[in-house]
Amino acid sequence: MLAALAALLALALGAAPVQASTATGPRVASPLPALHTVRGWVAAGLTDTMVTPDVAQQLSGNAYAWIPKSQCLTTAIDSANATPCVLGDVAAATTVVLVGDSSADQWALDLGSLGSADGFRLVVYVHSACPVGAVAVALYGEHPDPSCPAFRALVLADLAAMHPRPVLVLASELRLSNYVSATGGRLSDASWSKGLTRTLDTLEGDGLGVAVLHGVPVTATDPASCIAANPAALTRCTVQRDHADPGGYDEATWAGAHAARAAVVNVSPLFCTTTACPAVVDGDVTHSGDNHVTERYAAAVTPALAELVGCTVAQSFAHRAGAAPVLRRLLGTTASTRVLRACRALAP
Repeated sequence: MLAALAALLALALGAAPVQASTATGPRVASPLPALHTVRGWVAAGLTDTMVTPDVAQQLSGNAYAWIPKSQCLTTAIDSANATPCVLGDVAAATTVVLVGDSSADQWALDLGSLGSADGFRLVVYVHSACPVGAVAVALYGEHPDPSCPAFRALVLADLAAMHPRPVLVLASELRLSNYVSATGGRLSDASWSKGLTRTLDTLEGDGLGVAVLHGVPVTATDPASCIAANPAALTRCTVQRDHADPGGYDEATWAGAHAARAAVVNVSPLFCTTTACPAVVDGDVTHSGDNHVTERYAAAVTPALAELVGCTVAQSFAHRAGAAPVLRRLLGTTASTRVLRACRALAP
C-alpha cells in the first residue's frame, strides 16, 4: 500500500516513474523516464469522459493553437526565401538544423528549449505548405507555389556551406489531403516517398546526418469541434490507431526516409497507445485542427521528445558518429545497454 502511494506521489511530482519490484530484484527506474510518463498520460486519456473547464477554454482559437509565439519563426515561415531563425544556445559550437513545413515549425520552440538545455544552436528553416522532398505539389484549385522549390534549393546550399557543419538535420514534412501534383492530378505515395529520398540523399552526400520526424496522428474531423460537441462523452473523440494515418501519407514519409537510410523519429507514442489516440492528454488538447500539435501540448511533452530524438543514436544511419554526442545528451543518460535496448524497441 505504501509502495503504491509512493509511486503515485512520485508521478504527481514529475519524478522518474519506476517499474514494479519483482521477486528477483529491486525496483528499477524506467530507461526512458519522460516517455514512460507521457505514455501513462496517454493511456489515462483513453478513459477520460468529461471535458473540464480548462479543456473547454482551450477550444477557443484552437485552429491557431499550433502557431509558435515567436516573431523570429513568423518571419521565417512567411519569408519568400530561406530566412533562418536561430534558437537554443545561439553561441554554441554545436549546430542542429530543423527544416520543413508547418509540421517542423510546430516543434521549433520545443527543440530550441532543448538546445538551450543541452548546449546546441538550433537553426530553423521553415516554409509553409512546402515539402522537404523534391516533389512539385499544389493545393487543390491553386497553382504550385514557385517559392517552394526555390526555398528548398537555398536551404540545401546553406547547409552545404554552413560552418561549423551541422551535426544533425531534423526534417519534417506533412502531406496535406488537398495536395495534388503540379499538373493538378493525383499525387501518388510513391512520388512523395521518392521526392523525400532525393532530398535526404543530397543532405547525406554533403556529409550531414539526417533524422526525419513523423508519426503525428491525423484525424478525420476537427478534434476541437468534436470535444465541444461531446462534453460528457469525450471518448467519442478518440481516434483508433489504425485510422490515424488516412491515405497512408505518414507511411509514405517513413518509406522515403527509410529508402535514404536516414534515421527516423516516430513521435506517435506522444499521442497514442498501441490501439488508440485520445483527443485530450493530461488536461491538454493535443491537436490544433486535424493535423497540427497544439503549442501547449508540444511544450508538455518536450522531455519525451528529447528522448525520442536521442534514441536515434541506437539506429544505423549516415554520419551517425558526428551526431552521437548531442543525441546522447538529449537522452540525458550515458546511453547504457539498457537504454539502447529500450530505444531499439521503439517503432521506427
